[in-house]
Amino acid sequence: MTFLKALLDFTAKDERELKNKNLAIAHFKKYQLNSLDRKFCNNGHFTASGIVFNANKTHILLTHHKILNIWIQLGGHIDKTDKSFSKAAIRECIEESGIEQIELLNNEIFDIDIHDVPLDKSKNESAHSHYDVRYLLISKTDKFVVSNESHNLKWVEIKMIKKIPALKNIAKKIEYFI
Repeated sequence: MTFLKALLDFTAKDERELKNKNLAIAHFKKYQLNSLDRKFCNNGHFTASGIVFNANKTHILLTHHKILNIWIQLGGHIDKTDKSFSKAAIRECIEESGIEQIELLNNEIFDIDIHDVPLDKSKNESAHSHYDVRYLLISKTDKFVVSNESHNLKWVEIKMIKKIPALKNIAKKIEYFI
């Protein structure tokens, strides 16, 4: 599935989702594949992330992100070798958790979130936006390894997700899915 087709196929379920879908499609159409490259597209680029459930679907895995210093789902930038948003999400989740047995729960985009990323002088990156394409994933194991991109990782009960500021806008959607 092409990157644009994945965005077009996303079914928005409310006004926020429809707005983000339309903005993401417009951004992709304007910058094409360059919109995937953080070095080319300084005003904003796509990222891919995963809401990683444990095998029983009672918890999701979160990272305490080193740069942003917040608890958030696993994910990151699109690599040139990634053939789709979903493959990028899986790769990023495996890299950040050390869990090799992570797979898609389904092939559909779960959510598109657009959020601001602050200036990062250490990387010489100006403030910009991330067009984050989120998927639902499942892990076959609860054992993880904290990568150098995180302060920590933890499994969080689904009912507690609404207390995580970065996930507040999709907490009900996650609970509804289960």
